[in-house]
Amino acid sequence: MKIIGIKYKGDKNTEIRIEYVLDFLNNHPLNSNIKFEKFNPANAYSITMGYGLDTENFQIPCQTYVFSANRRIYPHANIYTFEKFELSSVEKNQKPTQAFLHGNTFGFDWLEMIFYHLSRHEEYYCRDEDKDEWDIMNEGEQLLVKNHLHLQPQIDILITALLEILGDSVRQQTGLVITHDIDHHKKFYSIKDGLKSTAKTLFKSKNLQKTQQSFIKYLKRSDSDPYDNFDSLFVKGEATEKTVFLLVGGNHNYDSPEQKSDEKLLEIIDIARHKGYNIGIHPSYSCWTDARLFNREMEILSNIMGSRTSKSRQHYLHFHFCKTISVLQENEIKEDYSLGFNRYVGFRCGTGFPFRLYDFDNHCVSDIIEKPMILMDGPLLTSNNYNKNKILDFLDGFINQNQFNTRITINFHNSSFYNSEENGLDLNEIYRHLLSSFNISA
Repeated sequence: MKIIGIKYKGDKNTEIRIEYVLDFLNNHPLNSNIKFEKFNPANAYSITMGYGLDTENFQIPCQTYVFSANRRIYPHANIYTFEKFELSSVEKNQKPTQAFLHGNTFGFDWLEMIFYHLSRHEEYYCRDEDKDEWDIMNEGEQLLVKNHLHLQPQIDILITALLEILGDSVRQQTGLVITHDIDHHKKFYSIKDGLKSTAKTLFKSKNLQKTQQSFIKYLKRSDSDPYDNFDSLFVKGEATEKTVFLLVGGNHNYDSPEQKSDEKLLEIIDIARHKGYNIGIHPSYSCWTDARLFNREMEILSNIMGSRTSKSRQHYLHFHFCKTISVLQENEIKEDYSLGFNRYVGFRCGTGFPFRLYDFDNHCVSDIIEKPMILMDGPLLTSNNYNKNKILDFLDGFINQNQFNTRITINFHNSSFYNSEENGLDLNEIYRHLLSSFNISA
């Protein structure tokens, strides 16, 4: 084990933020042989790094831009190169492409870069006028998306390069984590629902026939509900981590107000458990700031499944960076899966690996482990216009450029398969193709 001593100083908040980054580095799955710690003159170190301070080995520029900012900032993502790597910074000024390492001096403050992306600094300090209809920072204005850097995990790439510089080259096959959000466990809850679905598709001839056929089968009870595809959706085997998130309440327009059936939810849970899935809660839209509502829904799910879950993903990824962390902690959630994109495929937090959420309100590291979502069915389909060839080409390209040294968490809804058929697309084929790319059989 190599021990790296980092010399730094700053106020209490800056030190907490640096320690947050060092803890992430020490627990990163790519790093098994190097420990980063604050320099102690009484200890012997394999390597020392000076963060704005002189040392005999490596120098990290101390930018004093992100760590010290308690307001919204507007940084640039400049590109630096090292051997085969292209690395992106988070800097106050725009610069041309240049080398990441000049002798023993790094080209940019990579401690601040890591903190900026993991902590979601830009989202915490986002102004109300820069938010979308879900009260979340407009994804197209986020630094990684604006600079077309979101399709690769910029932090994981940086760590891979750092490890190579420190003599610990790593090349791990990227793993797949499978998740599902069950927003609706039925399409037709009643004859009225079927008539409404038919009416909605009245002027879409391609969709109308499909909806009519499904509704007629529902009336005749000759076929299961079209959203009831759980046995084929849930993947067998223990080759990967798998979790299903269940929505059990809510009365917001973005929720699913249909009457939930405890019997049907228990059936879904039994199928999922049989296939090796964990069960998590999909708290309704308003739970993001309402701990009591969250708790009521937790009680509903706990009564159905016979135990209390510690896993959660916000409905519509509705995450309030001032309040949701405390809501999760009050309800004893240990793992959150919410930080992904609603409109893009990619790495919203700069990494595919788990990390602890940073609590800006309390100036501390929270107990919540974030497992970021990377690829969701909705943006995959809409961004490629439901065109099968475009989707498959995009998937192959995305997987190929991320085949090593990260993790990809996917989210496929049970309802998306039928809805895709209404748009003339066989989502089953795409889903199976994605799984087979990671040698997972459906």
